[in-house]
Amino acid sequence: MINVSPGWRAVPVLTEAAAALVIVVNTALAVALVVNLLCLVRPRRPLTAVGDVVSTAAGLVVLIRTAHVFPFTFTDPTTDWATVVRLTLVSITVVVSIALLVQFVVLMRILVFEEETRG
Repeated sequence: MINVSPGWRAVPVLTEAAAALVIVVNTALAVALVVNLLCLVRPRRPLTAVGDVVSTAAGLVVLIRTAHVFPFTFTDPTTDWATVVRLTLVSITVVVSIALLVQFVVLMRILVFEEETRG
């Protein structure tokens, strides 16, 4: 939807700066697709844990880049939508960062547990 005309340009709150995010969003979506296909074909716990870390990290990159570019414009003078969106982006970034940390810990536990059962 974002790559087909008019795509993201049809969304009235997005500015031309959103063009800088298209490649980042496409990359994150491609990473998530590949990770999920690999996990579908070869459903192993370590691979799933690595996939979780990689796809969540890709999503985090999109969030950080979106906050940096901030491709939004709002015309409603009664509400400070820019602040609302910035706070929402920060909140989501914090939550995804925590999720990434948890997924990394899960991955380390899986790798350590497998090493202990082998040795």
